[in-house]
Amino acid sequence: MTLFGADYDTAWAALAEARQIPLAYPSGTGDGVAVINYGPDTVLSGEQASDMVDLVLRGTTPAQLPTQQIEFALTVNLVAAERYGIALPDHLLRLAHTVIRE
Repeated sequence: MTLFGADYDTAWAALAEARQIPLAYPSGTGDGVAVINYGPDTVLSGEQASDMVDLVLRGTTPAQLPTQQIEFALTVNLVAAERYGIALPDHLLRLAHTVIRE
């Protein structure tokens, strides 16, 4: 999944890398180039949506559907951080849902 399309994201990442500018992206995008990704957990959101569809198909009216909160996920890319010469603190790594190490 990309924010504005594959060509846009690729060009933006190439420009940032050429100028040594670290990137941060919403969760699920820029996994290979961003130092940090933070945003809605798209897998969990999809699961919640499918549960709601199931309830509606079984007869629950939309007004009766429970309100659900979307959880956010933090991904830290140590490969990208090293490429930019950034040392990330241990407490940030402990907060991360996913740490990319290679």
